[in-house]
Amino acid sequence: TETPTETPTETPTETPTQSPTEFTCTDFNCEKCLWLKTDGTRGCKKGGYGATKETCDARQSLAAWELTIWCGPVPTEAPTETPTEMDPAHHALSKELRTQLAARGGSFAPRFQIYKAAFIWAAAVALEAYALCVQRTWVGAAVLGFLFAQIGLNIQHDANHGAMFKNGLWNVAWGLSQNWIGGSQVMWLQEHVVLHHMHTGDVEMDPDAQMAPAMRGHSRSTWLPWMAFQQYYFLLLELGYGVVPNVVAFFEVLAWSHRFEYPLSKLARPFYASQSTLLHLAYYLRLVALPAAAALRRAAPGDEFGAVGVCLAQQALLVCVGGFYLAFFFFLSHNFDGVNFVEGAEASGAAQYGDDSGFLKQQAASSSNVAGAKLCVLNGGLNYQIEHHLFPRIAHSHYPHIAPTVEAFVTAAGAPYLHFDTIGANLASVFKYLSKFSKPDYAVPVPGPALPEQQKGG
Repeated sequence: TETPTETPTETPTETPTQSPTEFTCTDFNCEKCLWLKTDGTRGCKKGGYGATKETCDARQSLAAWELTIWCGPVPTEAPTETPTEMDPAHHALSKELRTQLAARGGSFAPRFQIYKAAFIWAAAVALEAYALCVQRTWVGAAVLGFLFAQIGLNIQHDANHGAMFKNGLWNVAWGLSQNWIGGSQVMWLQEHVVLHHMHTGDVEMDPDAQMAPAMRGHSRSTWLPWMAFQQYYFLLLELGYGVVPNVVAFFEVLAWSHRFEYPLSKLARPFYASQSTLLHLAYYLRLVALPAAAALRRAAPGDEFGAVGVCLAQQALLVCVGGFYLAFFFFLSHNFDGVNFVEGAEASGAAQYGDDSGFLKQQAASSSNVAGAKLCVLNGGLNYQIEHHLFPRIAHSHYPHIAPTVEAFVTAAGAPYLHFDTIGANLASVFKYLSKFSKPDYAVPVPGPALPEQQKGG
């Protein structure tokens, strides 16, 4: 019977080995978690003990999504790293969920979810082939953009969190669907899994909390004049989100650094940078070159230029629809009235958070849910953001079933649990939140050490 992989094993009685020892990770669900640290090196967490703040949050949040780039001989924690205990509240909740998940066949994706994912990907491939070989229309472009968003929400997201299959190699393979829709698997892992999930709501280390210079979402961010209208234009900005995975990620891979400031491990670069670059070029071939060639082939004499222009405009619509759908629901989850931001994480993994701020409380306080099981089926469970952030390696199909247990536990622990009944109510909260921070003098204290002005995040 499968149990949630976030549930820790018994804490070993021996003390952490401080001398550099080596091991090789071959089991994609093993306890020896290896990942790309935010300072560009590889982190090592052995046996569930003796970890820094970063390794603890990685173990707790990631529960070892072991790409092969994270496997191989690596040293244990350096002698200078201070051991930190993991959040006992999160462990206690994990134990409560064991029986529930066992009764559902385990924490990985049930058969229905696999069938759903296969259908979405097959439908997208079929529609893209039809547009290329038969006819390209505006409606078809919009539908294909929607299907690309569905791939992002229902396939790559669970797979790249290691939640879809127990077999890690299958997760790697299905996770490449991120490249199919124009993104980069390895860069998504750095941005989303390593940074966002480990440092949720941290104004310095969570990329989703850094909206400047476009918008202001917390007191540490600089106010700029156009932000006075951010509650009115944020939906327009979301129309352009497709440029981020489609274009920006390509150059981030070339620079081997997320946002050109969070480097990935040099050990991973030879294979994964080449793989991601080639797959991005293949996507550009599918998105631009082949459709333009097909438009030229079908164009009437003298209308070649116009035919190619219409074709490229339709492809731009595809990117806008897919990007907007993804950005709209991503933004709802962590940008609502009352969201809790903190400050204190450093690239090294060290952190200075309040004594009452643990993994469970911060994940719940910086996330929100919306609607219910039907939207979960459509959006790959991203509407259950609290459950997802607490247990990213539990497949999304289980979220509606574990949500009552999670809510009861979280509220009993003294943490907020915010669930909007409708998308409209969630959107109204976002509008209220952005309206407050659109005023230059509005400030809510961000717990954490005071930093020099030039070091403050956006």
